[in-house]
Amino acid sequence: MLVKIDETNQEVYQSLAKEMYSSDAVCYPFNPDVVKRNVQRFIHHDDVDGFLIEWDGTFVGYILLAYMFSTEIGNYDVWLEEIYIKETMRGHGLGSKVIQSLKGRLKHKVGRIRLEVAHDNQGAISLYENLGFEKAPYEEMIFTFEETES
Repeated sequence: MLVKIDETNQEVYQSLAKEMYSSDAVCYPFNPDVVKRNVQRFIHHDDVDGFLIEWDGTFVGYILLAYMFSTEIGNYDVWLEEIYIKETMRGHGLGSKVIQSLKGRLKHKVGRIRLEVAHDNQGAISLYENLGFEKAPYEEMIFTFEETES
């Protein structure tokens, strides 16, 4: 069900990411350079993971994870950075199966799974709540450094 993203299947990931970033689920435009950097990170570092979601022999989505030590819990958090399932595959329980599989994989590796979800994405919120996720008592804030030209 989960196939590690590497150089042999990076075009599949890029195609699926382009679909995701063309949807209402994200706030930023698609950037193929980010996809390439992600693949290199998946291959050469252990602080991130990327998996294609395979169903009946076809890649139907992907999931991206980032690991970080949390002083709040004294253990590692994994951020579920992105999960994308093709629209035609939604509503059949695949998202639940993927997250249950992920929970089994991570159970002895991290202390908790964190994720972000858009306030108006009620389908995703319901899915996550049904899988035991709770709303965090925080508002997220970010500061983004502008990329410098080289």
